[in-house]
Amino acid sequence: PVRPPVAWIKAMTSCKQRHEEEFEETAWDNYIEKNLKNEKPEVITFFKNTPKATASVHSKEASVRALSYTLNRLLMNPGLDVLNGPTNTSWFDHWQKYLESKGVEFRFESELTSFEISENKITKAEILHQGKTISINASHFLSCLPHKILENVFTNEQIQNYSLTNLRELKSGWQAGIVLYLSKPILLPKGHFGFSCSTWAISGIQQSDFWTETNLKDYVHTRKYGASLSLIIADWDAPGDLTGKPARECTLSEIIQELKFQLEKYAPEEYKNGFASMNVVDYTIDPAIHLTGDNNSGNDSPLFMNTINS
Repeated sequence: PVRPPVAWIKAMTSCKQRHEEEFEETAWDNYIEKNLKNEKPEVITFFKNTPKATASVHSKEASVRALSYTLNRLLMNPGLDVLNGPTNTSWFDHWQKYLESKGVEFRFESELTSFEISENKITKAEILHQGKTISINASHFLSCLPHKILENVFTNEQIQNYSLTNLRELKSGWQAGIVLYLSKPILLPKGHFGFSCSTWAISGIQQSDFWTETNLKDYVHTRKYGASLSLIIADWDAPGDLTGKPARECTLSEIIQELKFQLEKYAPEEYKNGFASMNVVDYTIDPAIHLTGDNNSGNDSPLFMNTINS
């Protein structure tokens, strides 16, 4: 356990004005070095590594404002926003049914290809659906695409003419999830955990700890698994301890091997045996990740990084 330094408490509890006028322009790394210089080295290391594990951003690039908000939510409520069953059955299926009852039409397996802009307003979008180009006219458009994808939808002329150049200044990184299906649960704290000093900046949660008895029974009956361990890799560029390869250059089986190795290596002593003995019977990776086993792997959904003044 790390005792929260006064500087950390200050960052967590400062007013909105201080965050906007001071902390937004201050790098987390500089803040830690200046205000925690009298702390033990392991405390400084912990707080410098935390941005990578929680927000996939280096401490030299992250603003104090962005990290304060992120850490406040994660550390003050480790069980935050946890579903009581598998994501689809507990959330997405209900959400889709409700929206469709309100007249929303979903076009799955479609690609947004272009926007038409008139008088500083988007008036039309074109999508590619089942090999056909479809035009969509509307009074309002809401985009939830990663900025790296969205900037390719606009033409260079649109970006120049409509003050969208800052879109290309935003930074993104890889932070993607993998679910390990276990034969039985392992001993873990009930909530999110993060090994900020692990090479791949691993965090996660044993999701099935929060599922209702009915959801868990249904899951075990249909999937034949006893637990679901959801993990996030936040650093896809650091060479692994076991494979010697960054995650983005590994095959999926190599990633699983490396994850098991690092979980056991960096876990607190009381949880090492659980990770060492866990029986992984299946696994799945974020479908946005396309692994090739070399440096040609891709990510269709890169994570926006809250860097200084972003």
